[in-house]
Amino acid sequence: DTWCHSVFTNNIPPLAIMKSCIAVLVLVAAASARVVPMHHTNDCLPNTTLALLSKVATDLSVVSNYTGKALVAAALLEKNATLADDLRKIGGDIPTLGVTLDNNLQYVARSSCGQCSGIVSAVDNWVDALDTDLKSVDPQWEENKVWQQVDKLLKLAFAYLETTGCKIKK
Repeated sequence: DTWCHSVFTNNIPPLAIMKSCIAVLVLVAAASARVVPMHHTNDCLPNTTLALLSKVATDLSVVSNYTGKALVAAALLEKNATLADDLRKIGGDIPTLGVTLDNNLQYVARSSCGQCSGIVSAVDNWVDALDTDLKSVDPQWEENKVWQQVDKLLKLAFAYLETTGCKIKK
C-alpha cells in the first residue's frame, strides 16, 4: 500500500500506476503461492490458511482502491465526456466493492470453521457486482480495452485467492 501510494502521488499517469500496483501484487501472490492441497468445499480450513486469507483479502482491497483511483484519475484526462463519466462511476464503485469483498473474506477468516464455500460465495458476489456495475456503463465491457485493467484485477484476485487451496470459479 505504501509503495502504491508513493507511486500515485508522483505525477505518474494513472493507468501506469494501476498496472504497476497490479504487477506488484502479482509478484506478491507468486511469492505467497506454495503447493497447497486443495480443500473440500465444506471442510474447515486450517488456521494458517485462514491467516493467509486475511492477508489476501486486505491486499485485494488495497489493489481495488488504487484501481478505482486510477480510473478516476484517467477520467480527468479523458476528452469524451460520456467515457469520463463512466470512468468516474466505475472508479468510485470499485473501492467500495473491494471493501465489501475484504469484509466478507475477513468474516470467513475469523470464523471458527472458515470454509472454501464461504470464500467462493464472497468472490462470486464480488464478481457479479463488478460485472453488473460495468455492464451498466458498457454492456460489452469485457471486449473494451478501456476496462482491461478491471479484467486484470479479476484475474489477479482469482490467482491470489487460489493460494488458499480453494478452487475459485472463473
